Amino acid sequence: MEKIYYSRRIEGACIPGIIHNGDYFHVKLSVYEDGVIDCWHAVDLKGFRDEIDKGWVVPRIPCNKPFSVHGIGRFEIQEASWIYDNDSFYERVADIVKQMNPDLKNLHEIKKNERINERYTFTAAPGTPYREEGNLLKKVINGSQQTTVYRKEDRLCITELSVYEDKHFRIGMEDDRLFSLEEITDMIKANILYSYPVGGEWLYMPDLGKVKVCLLTNPIAKEERIKEIEQWCVRTAGEDDAAQRCIMAYHDYLEWPTEQKRERLKQLYLAVPEHERMYLGDMDVKDSDYIRIIYHPQRKRQV
Repeated sequence: MEKIYYSRRIEGACIPGIIHNGDYFHVKLSVYEDGVIDCWHAVDLKGFRDEIDKGWVVPRIPCNKPFSVHGIGRFEIQEASWIYDNDSFYERVADIVKQMNPDLKNLHEIKKNERINERYTFTAAPGTPYREEGNLLKKVINGSQQTTVYRKEDRLCITELSVYEDKHFRIGMEDDRLFSLEEITDMIKANILYSYPVGGEWLYMPDLGKVKVCLLTNPIAKEERIKEIEQWCVRTAGEDDAAQRCIMAYHDYLEWPTEQKRERLKQLYLAVPEHERMYLGDMDVKDSDYIRIIYHPQRKRQV
């Protein structure tokens, strides 16, 4: 007999949450119909309650403490108003599971053999955002997601920005409306997307609360943010982005260095968003060898 298998899609939803791991981190919590919750590792409902009790997942951040929003920056909270305490936040997540699975059937339970030293080792389950097109035969269009800051009706809000394989975008606070890449870049230029609070302005975290903050890190320049979004769009569509082409050009230069190849490498390097160039190499050398080739070609390569 030939071995076979099939894959089952488990539906879920993303909600905002906070992880306390040294600093505080604004994150997406992936909540699934089988009771699995991803909070930087996968837990079941009981495990999620444990993570709240241990302070790994928290519903609020104390004032004068720093917190980070991935891809946006690091802030310090000066004033805050929060919606949940520990118990009500757990009930919020449990209720989402029940909405998707009213009878709470077939809930997944993390077994002891899926733990090491009481830490969960069950595979993380961050989830894949998608949308559907069509009526009877619906087409599933997968995408990817990141956090943005969106100015709407005089409020500055943390929300999600998704891009799909067909290069359409969706803003979390705009329901099912789709945007083109050009519309997204125009909103960045107009300080509607990836904006920052100024002058004691409240920063809203929908379904968590609101905070007044000061920014502790330098904001990403608009032109570099636009490069980032353009390359993210290309990558999600399954095409080679500037970073992938830059890495290939780097290895091509090392194999047979010419001035023409060095100039091509430079152009591709500059097309990579400045804040992402460090990822062109490993965590030790980062993009240092690219800089050597492009700007100091007379220096010998360190191996």
